[in-house]
Amino acid sequence: MPKFHQLALQQTFEYQNSRYIKVSPVLAKHIANQTSKLIPRAAEVRILGDGAVELQTTQPTQDTVPLSAVKLACQRMQQNHRELLISLTDQLDKTSLEDVSRALQTTQQAVFDALSINPLSVDSSDR
Repeated sequence: MPKFHQLALQQTFEYQNSRYIKVSPVLAKHIANQTSKLIPRAAEVRILGDGAVELQTTQPTQDTVPLSAVKLACQRMQQNHRELLISLTDQLDKTSLEDVSRALQTTQQAVFDALSINPLSVDSSDR
């Protein structure tokens, strides 16, 4: 039986007796009621039909979040990362601390890229 992580995006499948369509590497949308569900990557699923992508016939509902709330969440992420680095200063050597800092910066940039946000527009370093 295939695992969720093996499915292509937009592929339909059955999981726990419900039909879903894969919308991200960890999310699926219930076909009937359009609710989102986190699916474990290792979850066993049953591919529906011939395995081809099933097109949605109804217009999906889209959750929207105000940009100000997204920017605030990004500012909190940046602040939490700074606080983490400060707390690790006495525990790690300089090279390890720089490695952690680079990893956190990469993660932040991935979040900004996914949200199509300029990191300078949410910089909270002056707070």
